[in-house]
Amino acid sequence: MLGIVLGVAPAFIILGAVKGMQPWRIWTLIAGLALVIHATLMVGIMTDFVSLFEALQVQGKLTGEIASNAQKHLALWTIMFPAIVGAIGANYLTAWFQSNKP
Repeated sequence: MLGIVLGVAPAFIILGAVKGMQPWRIWTLIAGLALVIHATLMVGIMTDFVSLFEALQVQGKLTGEIASNAQKHLALWTIMFPAIVGAIGANYLTAWFQSNKP
């Protein structure tokens, strides 16, 4: 649930706000910067989850198998989600810099 609230929802809100907008508009630049910043923040948040899983395992609230499984899934999302969101943001930035104002 936390991943949807902090990760996916803001990215979709930003993308939905600029959908169909001309690339030379300032909002395209702002959306691109926001997506790149969001991807960077998500890397930081996701890497902090590793220590959280270890702490929960030490306290006995997670079994070793569940913690290991969660860390494997987290490793995949830590790589893929920020890479995809950051790439979309970089595409918006590139579109803004390469577009001509009419």
